[in-house]
Amino acid sequence: MTVTILKLLRILPLLVILVSTNVICQNNIGIVEYQETDEFNYKGIKSFYTLYFDNNYSLYEENLNKATFGEMDFNESDGTITTIKLPYRDKPKFNFFDFKNNSSMFSISPFGNYTIVNDKDEKISWSLMGETKKIGNFECQKAKAHFRGRNYYVWFTTEIPLSTGPWKLNGLSGLILEVQEENGLIHIIATSINLKAENAYIQKKIGQYTNPKTTISFKDYLKILTDFDQKYERIMNSKLSKGQSPITDSYSFWSLELYPEMN
Repeated sequence: MTVTILKLLRILPLLVILVSTNVICQNNIGIVEYQETDEFNYKGIKSFYTLYFDNNYSLYEENLNKATFGEMDFNESDGTITTIKLPYRDKPKFNFFDFKNNSSMFSISPFGNYTIVNDKDEKISWSLMGETKKIGNFECQKAKAHFRGRNYYVWFTTEIPLSTGPWKLNGLSGLILEVQEENGLIHIIATSINLKAENAYIQKKIGQYTNPKTTISFKDYLKILTDFDQKYERIMNSKLSKGQSPITDSYSFWSLELYPEMN
């Protein structure tokens, strides 16, 4: 009897560790819904995204069914006005992170062509601001970082210990629930958090993006941006009045991310 008790005492710490680890893993499965307000390109157009995550991946996917549709007018060189409906794409934008392989992908729709890009690995250096607040039932900390040409303030919670968040922002010790660009160009806020979602459903969503048939390199992506930028500049410069200075480096007007490679 004594021997049996001693064996149980030796095994008990191991069982506690295994149970604790299992609980932590289960907590790292969930679905978070976000609302994005864009004051950069479309002035107040709201977009809705859903973040699906487990211990290996996170998927931030646009929900086109909830999108706030709007219109944008373009003045053509012949004096006519062209109106387009926003958003103009029929496939959702997404950002995908593979934690194990430290890789990520995202989608773009240049000239209406849906394309998946292998993003470059870029570590974000965060500074804690020493402020806290609650978002829903979660205690959050404030942090700041400079990412691809712009400064961002975020609120993250260590109660969900997963180093990811909306869009391309990651690298903190907990899930990011709110994002604010320094000049108010974009604001992202979590509106719903579900940590009891069915794992099978999450795996199905993530599985749709783990092995895309066709992707392009980040270098090729920059070439597409350069081509788009040149066409944009030609259109904008054709509309200038006599004596106005020509527009250069126009992509800083329409791209949230600013790349040194394009300067």
